[in-house]
Amino acid sequence: MDKGRRRFMAGTGAMAACMAVGCRLPGAAGQPPHAPRIDALVSPLHAGRVPGAPMSAAELADLRASGLSAVHLSTGPVDREEGAYEATRQSLARWRGEAARWPAQLLFATAAGDIARAHASGRTAIIAGVQDTVALADEPGRLDTLREDGLRVVQLTYNQRNRVGDGCLVPEDRGLSGFGRVVLAGIESRRMLVDLAHSSRLTCLQALASATRPAVISHTGCAALAANPRNKTDVELRALADGGGVAGMYLMPFLRESGQPMAADLLDHIDHALAVCGEDHVGIGSDGIVGAVEADSRYRAWFAEQIRLRRAAGISAPGEREDVFIFIPDLNGPDRYQRIAEGMAARGHGGRVVDKVLGLNMQRVMDAAWS
Repeated sequence: MDKGRRRFMAGTGAMAACMAVGCRLPGAAGQPPHAPRIDALVSPLHAGRVPGAPMSAAELADLRASGLSAVHLSTGPVDREEGAYEATRQSLARWRGEAARWPAQLLFATAAGDIARAHASGRTAIIAGVQDTVALADEPGRLDTLREDGLRVVQLTYNQRNRVGDGCLVPEDRGLSGFGRVVLAGIESRRMLVDLAHSSRLTCLQALASATRPAVISHTGCAALAANPRNKTDVELRALADGGGVAGMYLMPFLRESGQPMAADLLDHIDHALAVCGEDHVGIGSDGIVGAVEADSRYRAWFAEQIRLRRAAGISAPGEREDVFIFIPDLNGPDRYQRIAEGMAARGHGGRVVDKVLGLNMQRVMDAAWS
């Protein structure tokens, strides 16, 4: 298929694609007219907001406009143990409070079937996860308390080495530690979902070999299309799929080796992941925010400072630059999920495949982990 036909449809073509994948009509309420849509790593909070402030009406409006039936969000810090356990518990309490404050729109998900219940009632399930196991320190038993607090997804590592294993930026990859195998077994035995995003290649493959239940790589790209340590090789993607897991494609700078990624780049990664993993093992994990980012001078200054801080902390991945933003310009808004669906339809993917990638695959593996 030529590049022109791979662009998002316009005019009557866009309307046909919209009908095929189920657009949300303006003002629609209740259950969305499409299958559940899930972002496997996203924040419903706006960029540059006051830390700790309650969700705003604008943030809730963006969440409703997105059509998402569930969002997996990150709680707690990464790359430091000091205070991580307490901070994670505080963040989990905060999100339980948000769901209690807005029961008509939010549901704090803790059990299999909660995503389906949120979807049927026109709400969004809040799924709490962590992007590092630093909150455990050397005490895997802390998983009990964190699970009681609502934690349901546990990412083994961030970019560097922790007690569990190596992250993707560690130069000498030692893989999963003995302690990591104990933690992995503990996550599964407590009916929580293992997340292998940010892991090193060896940590990922060893964890998949040790796992007894399907796992996710909640937010990643395909290394075959863009060589970057944050992207997963075809070997890792196939191993994940062989175990019944799902890889979420992100909307990050790492979709390209240089320059600002656009929607076509994301669709390329989705196509490759589908070819490698099969239609039952690919999802979306944007690693961004639900709402639109206004890239004004204030945002640019804030973003440049974040990049500086990440470099200073040693957790910045190759490709993180001040002039390459962590959103896709032509998918910059809460309607991005519908636009992704339309883009996939324009490339010839049927409605069943679109529904699986946009949510059903993640819903299946999450329900399986929590059952």
